[in-house]
Amino acid sequence: MPADPSQNPPRTNCWTLAVLGFASSAIGSLVGVGGGIIIVPILTFLGVSQKKAQGTSLLVIVSRHPLVIAMYWYFGNIDFGFAIPLAIGGIAGALLGVKAAGKFPNRTLAIYFGILLIAVALFMVFVQMPSGMKLIEISTPAGFILVAIFGCLAGFMAGFFGIGGGLVFVPTGVIGGGLEQVVSQGTGYVSGFPTILTGFLGYRKQGEWDWDLAKWLIPGAWIGTVIGAWGADVVPGRTLTIIFSVFLVVAGLRMLMKRGDIGNQQQ
Repeated sequence: MPADPSQNPPRTNCWTLAVLGFASSAIGSLVGVGGGIIIVPILTFLGVSQKKAQGTSLLVIVSRHPLVIAMYWYFGNIDFGFAIPLAIGGIAGALLGVKAAGKFPNRTLAIYFGILLIAVALFMVFVQMPSGMKLIEISTPAGFILVAIFGCLAGFMAGFFGIGGGLVFVPTGVIGGGLEQVVSQGTGYVSGFPTILTGFLGYRKQGEWDWDLAKWLIPGAWIGTVIGAWGADVVPGRTLTIIFSVFLVVAGLRMLMKRGDIGNQQQ
């Protein structure tokens, strides 16, 4: 059940939430990242506690995954063999991540999240992932275990920060498995579904989620998913990546510099 309603922030306009859900999914689809790194900081700016923002973000992300997976599967851009060990490790990592997040106050999590946003921005601007490399042979036991370890890292990030885990899933597929970028993204969504669901259930058990927010974010996220998939073939990717990275840096600095707790009191 959601946490005590007396601890909830003032209700945000439903249209604002719908637009946030739309923008997070559309932009995330365009630049190849999950919507959590957009949803979480903006919800905290609107007065939602860090942990509740993360739990709500995971619910929104997991709600759109079946649609995204169906789209990638239709175009043949999923490697299910590579997704299996990623998912196994991801589930374990998500459980650990949620448990670890519960031991930190909201303010500390906000600082870590701000650092993550800035790191992601720098990675997106300055690091170009190579294609055609294959450092891990998934058919061997050692390769299977190694991919599962990377999946565990992605799952930990998903549970600890309330994001999708694609920041680890996708590079692992491209660099480790030699997958094309688009195939690695589709594979990451398949691996991410059970991972993110596990993370959300952990936050739900702690009462750190808000259905009154999610019910307006989710419809916008569904529409944004479709528009983002279409726009990926229209909008210049590099230009959008730079603009998006500037947003991440500004949001990250704001979370680092804000005095006191982010959102509600520490829990």
